[in-house]
Amino acid sequence: MHLRKSLVAVAAIVAAGLLGLSGTANAATGSFTGYFKSGNATFAGSTYGCSSGSISGTYDTIGSPALRFSTVTLSCSTPVGTATVSVTPAGCPGGVAVNLPGPTRTSGIDTSIAGTAVMGTGTCVKVSGLGGLCTANSQGTIGASYNETVSGVNDNEITFSGTGSLANQSGCLGLWSGNYTLNNFTFGIAPALNFV
Repeated sequence: MHLRKSLVAVAAIVAAGLLGLSGTANAATGSFTGYFKSGNATFAGSTYGCSSGSISGTYDTIGSPALRFSTVTLSCSTPVGTATVSVTPAGCPGGVAVNLPGPTRTSGIDTSIAGTAVMGTGTCVKVSGLGGLCTANSQGTIGASYNETVSGVNDNEITFSGTGSLANQSGCLGLWSGNYTLNNFTFGIAPALNFV
């Protein structure tokens, strides 16, 4: 009887260990880099494009937020000349959170994992124009879509579409409107991430 109880106890411990392993074996976190591919923004009554840019951050293939952008560098045309966009660590310690619901992910085949990108309501994302004299903060929650089936090595895509606002404006002489819309604003991401 004691032997049987011991075996049952050992079996329970082994099972618990396997459950623990299975719960962590699929979890994957790490860093990613990306580059601007295409898209434009509409504000101040006109549509303006971006010519180049890069992003970096961290990913979590199980949890949500799935992506966090910790650095952003963009060069875009605006009513006040070329603008740059950046994430300010002081106003956005965790980076820009991109929520892609875990239960809807299927590794390697998803062409559109729908989610959101939260830019916050404070000083997380900074937009500068006129050589830095004109500044504002991008705010709001924008729709996000992740595509993990893009052809080529290390080239998945994250696309942003939706409307936000340019708040805390300073030195812009009224040339920026209070709202903007991102139109299929797409970044290529490397390494390619297959969310599961």
